[in-house]
Amino acid sequence: MIGGVKWTHYQKSPTLQEYLLVSQTHPYVEQYIRRSDGPWQYVSYEGLEAVIRLPTLSLELPLQTLYQRVFFA
Repeated sequence: MIGGVKWTHYQKSPTLQEYLLVSQTHPYVEQYIRRSDGPWQYVSYEGLEAVIRLPTLSLELPLQTLYQRVFFA
């Protein structure tokens, strides 16, 4: 997991519905989605072939697009 102190504070925000953590070192994203009953659902995506589903925006975002201009060592 790549979360931290900020995420701990963001969880307390009643209006935040989705939270993404994007890795700078390799194609990897962690997603937290607030469920209607309160708890957060955790999903992780790895690899340029993965597609992030953002239900609150009715949007799908391929990691290949997200990392389009990023070159990894």
